[in-house]
Formats: sequence, structure tokens, C-alpha cells
Amino acid sequence: MAIVIKQGKAGQAEAKEVGKWLTRIKLAEKFRNAEGRKQAWLNAKRYYQNFFKEDIVSVNLIFSHGRQLIPMIYFKNPVVECTALRPDYVRRAKILEAVDNMLLDKMRVKEQLKLIIQDTYLYDYGVRKVGYDSEFGYDPTGSLWEELFKELGIELTEEERLEYNTYVIKEFPFFLRVPPRRFLVDPDVEGPTLDTAVWCAEEFYRPLEDVMEDDRYTVPKDLKATYVLNEDPSGNVVLSPKKEGYSTSGGGRKSDVERVKLYEIWDKKTRKVYVVAEECKNFLREQEDVWDLENFFPYDRLCFNPVSDEHYSTSDAMYVEKQQLEYNDIVTQEMIHRRKENTKWVSRRNVLAPQDKEKFEQGKPGILIEIDGVPGVDLQAVTSGMSADIYRTRQDCRNDFQEILAMGRNQLAQELGRRKTASEAMLINQYTELRNDERRDIVADFLQRAIQDINRIVFKFWDTPTVVKLVGEEGAEWAEWTGDKLEGEYAIKIVPNSTLPMTKEMHRIRMRQAYMDTAGNPMVDLREMTRVYLDSFEEFDTSKVVLPAPGTRPSMADFRPGKPRYQEKEPQPATTPPEPTTAMIGGELSAQGGREKGGR
Repeated sequence: MAIVIKQGKAGQAEAKEVGKWLTRIKLAEKFRNAEGRKQAWLNAKRYYQNFFKEDIVSVNLIFSHGRQLIPMIYFKNPVVECTALRPDYVRRAKILEAVDNMLLDKMRVKEQLKLIIQDTYLYDYGVRKVGYDSEFGYDPTGSLWEELFKELGIELTEEERLEYNTYVIKEFPFFLRVPPRRFLVDPDVEGPTLDTAVWCAEEFYRPLEDVMEDDRYTVPKDLKATYVLNEDPSGNVVLSPKKEGYSTSGGGRKSDVERVKLYEIWDKKTRKVYVVAEECKNFLREQEDVWDLENFFPYDRLCFNPVSDEHYSTSDAMYVEKQQLEYNDIVTQEMIHRRKENTKWVSRRNVLAPQDKEKFEQGKPGILIEIDGVPGVDLQAVTSGMSADIYRTRQDCRNDFQEILAMGRNQLAQELGRRKTASEAMLINQYTELRNDERRDIVADFLQRAIQDINRIVFKFWDTPTVVKLVGEEGAEWAEWTGDKLEGEYAIKIVPNSTLPMTKEMHRIRMRQAYMDTAGNPMVDLREMTRVYLDSFEEFDTSKVVLPAPGTRPSMADFRPGKPRYQEKEPQPATTPPEPTTAMIGGELSAQGGREKGGR
């Protein structure tokens, strides 16, 4: 920790600059919360969590559609494909491709991506942050205390460090979701992206004790906590502003509940990163840009419903908020009417004994009673049917809900009815998939930009020689790399492997159809199409089935990591191939000097 008290003109100038930033932040908060957006975001979250009034019967369509949307969009097994833009980068591209796929797994990108997509569904504002080594600010010189302890032979334990996020690994890149309610952007931004923003800021809270002990910060001696952990009226633990005369209950330590509200500001104009705290007159941190990212910001936004000239937009959940409330109201009325219209009995006075009345009140079926009167005259059942309008209104409301989200019954795994043929169901599915295809494309671009930023960080900071495994048809090869040795010009593409919600059998049918559709096309490589079809079967190793091109020896540079994937430099001409099941037999003849498989 560096404690400093600045005086004179330097201290006054810094205090003035900090005051400007705190004012800008307040304006950014108003910009974010304008037009009732703060309450709308809170409503979307509460409805998703099924928080409705106690007397309301809830059929939570916002939750069910959201939970269906997320697995339809996020990538279950994303794969990075890297293509060199210069001939001398081909080898590097294959290594970088393997490194990127390793990083996707190690950084647990899939977990964070699902949360970001959920934020986009609820608020249409999903934010990610990439970085290296430290969540609360990278220090290129390292921790002074940690270096000192290392010289003394003392290794700091995880408990003694000041960062606890398991998604952030020491000397390793990270990919994190940023809560939208804690992200602020320059009010002068134009359009839905961050490209035109001059600055942005992330709001976060840290224990006062951690801030005071963090040697990356310049902390004044009189720094005070402005927030505390407290209980709301419902008994939930929440952060609330610290009031005068606050004291911990139950004899607890203040350090356990006291928090400092900090802002990490990324200013594109000065290309600096600042950290400021509420009610503090100096910068806790002022750092030159260390990432050197293309858009300067380590943040990026995911948005499904952009408006060209607006930054904030309306989410899917917000679009159907009124339909959700109306649907709950209809279901609640249905329950009330059903109870109201239950069978009732009209009896002449003193016809029923008290114990017989209890039988009716208990509502048990098949009861038997004896009366001193004439059944149907002295004791009558009074019934009235419910109006069919309430059921029709309920279906109309649900149809509106699904139409707004472009999610039909087939996307929700519901039966379409007896009158729908297979062709009709396929046609409906194709049109309703249009918006989901667009969403998947948006997510792919979002992830692609993140990988490009992460690669720039790796190029700059990864200086430890590391090996990565490349897998090809002739076996495995280990390649050594460092960040500077991989730096180059590449085209990055995200392959949404296993994105669509289809069965393995459906996937095989599609691959077989693609194989037959390209039969006899001289522009299509038969060997590659055979490999693609056989890859849909996981029961055997494709690399041991598909023969290499005659007279060629495969090279490790011709394979992609992960799935064995042969890439010929010159596609071989092909004539009309046989069925996929007989193509493998033709391969055996080719090995014996006979006709090449699939040809004559």
C-alpha cells in the first residue's frame, strides 16, 4: 500500500480532475437509468426469478422462453479457426489455433458466455471484459510485497492475496461477465456499440481493508467505507449506503461488512486507466494503457435488438412484460372462476343433518347421505359452466407472447397438433429460426472479437515458453510457443460446433444429404466430403478410415487441432460418387491399386 497526502497546487489540480470524473459518472448513471430503465431492468430480473404478488397464480413464460433461448444460442463446443493472412504465418496460425482452443476451455468462456446471453435476454445489455493476471488492475512491475516475500523465500498463499475470483488466474488471460447495472458509458456515445464512446467505467465494491492493503493503489489515510453489507426488509443481504452512526450488530468487525465503492475508468482520449473512489479527492490509480487493444476498451457489448441511433435498447423480456402480467391475470381469474363455479347445493331447511353438511363441505367424491325429503326437490345441485372466452383469451395472450419473441411451439418442444404435416412443420421451423440464426451470428461475432483481443494480450504478455499439442492423421506433435513468436496477421473465425438443438441422428441425415447433393460436382473435393460425413459418426476414428491422396505425404501443418482435418492444397477432381456406405469400400480398392474410391 502506498499512502500519500498531496498538498499545494498538485493536490488541488488532482482533486479538481477527480471531481470532474465523479461528475461524469453521475451523468452516466442518469443516462443509463433514464426512461424508467432502472425499474424496467429490476422488473425483468424479478419476473425471471418468479417474484410476483402472492395472490397471483404465475405461469412464468419469461423464464421458460429465456431458458429455452439460451441453449439455442450459446455455443456448446465453440471452436476457433485461425487462417494466416501471409504465407510465412501458416505454421504460426496452426499453433495459435490450438492455443486459442485451449484458452477457451481454461478461461471457462462457455460459463461466462451463458450468463452474458442471459443478461442480453433480460436487459439487452451483455458486457464482457478481457484482461490478464489481475481483475483489479494489472501491475507490470508485479506486487512489491509479493516480490519482497519471494526474495525471502516466503510464498504467498491464495488466502493472503487480494483477489479471489477463480476465473482470474495469475499470469493468464481472463474472460469475465460484467453486471450491466455496474457498467457505465459516456453519454455522448452514438449507436449500440462502444466504438464511439470516449470513456467507460466499471463500478465495483471492495472491502476497505483490501483497498488499504493493495499496493497498486495510492490510498489516503482518511479513506472511508461508503457502503456496508446490510439486511433489507425481506431479510436479504444487500449493499446499502453507510449512514452516520452506523455500528455492526452482534459484535462483528467493521472490516467484515464495510465496502469502498470504486470506479475503474478507461479514458480513450488520454489512453489512461483511472481508479477513483467516492468521497476521495485523489486518484487511487493512474495507469497508462497496457493492453494495446484495437478499440482500447477491454469491454464489449452484446445486443440482440439494436436501435441505430440509441445506445440502450429494449430487451426481449421487456417487450413481453405486459403479456406476462396479463397472462398471469388470466390464469388467476381462471382459478377464481373455477372455484366460484364449483357445484353448490340448495337444501330445504333442516333436511340435512349436521354431519351430512360436513360431508359436502369436505368436497370428497362419491359421498352418500340420507335425507328426510324428496331428492331433486328438497335437495338440488346448482351448477353453471365456465365461459369459454377465458380459455380463448389465454391462448391469444400466449400467441402474442410467442410472436413477439419469434419462438413457436416447435422451438419450445411442444407438439404442433395433428393437422400439421412434416413439410408444414419444417416450413414453420425455418421461418421461426431466422431470428435465432441472427442471434447466433451476433454471438459468434461477439466471441470472435473477444478472441482477437485475447490474442493481442497473449502476444504481448505471454513470455514463458509453453508447449501445445497439435493432432493430425499421422499422430500428435508438440509445438513450443511464446506470445511474441505467434504475433502476426490472422483471420479469426468462430465455428459454432453443436449449436443447433438437434439429435445426432438428425445431424447424420443432414451430412448424408449434403454428401449426395454434391455428388458429381467437379468443384467439390470428394475426399473432404467423405471425411465430413464420417465425422458425424463418433464410433470410430475418421483419420484411420479416410486414405490420404495418392502420392502425397501429409504434413502436420495441414491439420487443424482437435478433430483430424485434412486440407489438400489442390482438390482432386471427382465424378459421381456412390452411396456413403459404399465409398469406404472403394477406398480399399484404391489401396490395392484399383480404382480410386468414388471414381472409376
